[in-house]
Amino acid sequence: TTGDITVDDKTKLRVNEHDLVPVEAVEPTYADSGNLAHYRCTDCGKLFGDPYGEEEITNKDVYLPRLGVDVTDAHKNVTEKVLEVTLDRERYDEIRLILAQYDKNGRLVSVSIKTVKDTLSQYIMPMPAAAHFRVMVTDKDNRPMGISYYE
Repeated sequence: TTGDITVDDKTKLRVNEHDLVPVEAVEPTYADSGNLAHYRCTDCGKLFGDPYGEEEITNKDVYLPRLGVDVTDAHKNVTEKVLEVTLDRERYDEIRLILAQYDKNGRLVSVSIKTVKDTLSQYIMPMPAAAHFRVMVTDKDNRPMGISYYE
């Protein structure tokens, strides 16, 4: 490292031409993304992985995707005789799409499960024949991951 290192209030580092402030780590939730701990220059906005301003990084390096996967739409395509499901997702590990069908009295009629291991956000499922249906997303251990869709 070349140049001076000065510390103000133990929260701001002046390293060479950068005024570095620590950015605390934020754990992602089902609703919001998070980030890894890093340092940001208050003058130029550059990010660094170390307090000396030597390891320049990008937002992509510190970004942590939100944990949730929401069903934003599920509509019947009568021409193709399928259900088109749209997801809002930032993570691409294995998930399960579950289509539960209910009769007019709210009794469960059938359940179909589709395991998804890709990075798409639109999927095709069998056309629901029952009066009502719900599409939900779970992780591979069947834990719910977000907002479901009901019709």
